[in-house]
Amino acid sequence: MITGQTLRKLRLLKEVKQTTLAKKLGISQQAYSKLEKSSHIDAQKLVVLLDLLQCSREELKVFLPPPPAS
Repeated sequence: MITGQTLRKLRLLKEVKQTTLAKKLGISQQAYSKLEKSSHIDAQKLVVLLDLLQCSREELKVFLPPPPAS
């Protein structure tokens, strides 16, 4: 599961401002900020965001927490 915190880390790594992504998404910076604070990112929205950040799914995996040990 992708959280807003993961998205934030990726955005900061790519050196993109919230306002830039918000403008490309057609939302306010405040709405984008809420997205980064959410506990789950919708799959369709994630695909769009990865495209805007020029990030592959493989690159995204680096930011995901490891699965819990069984």
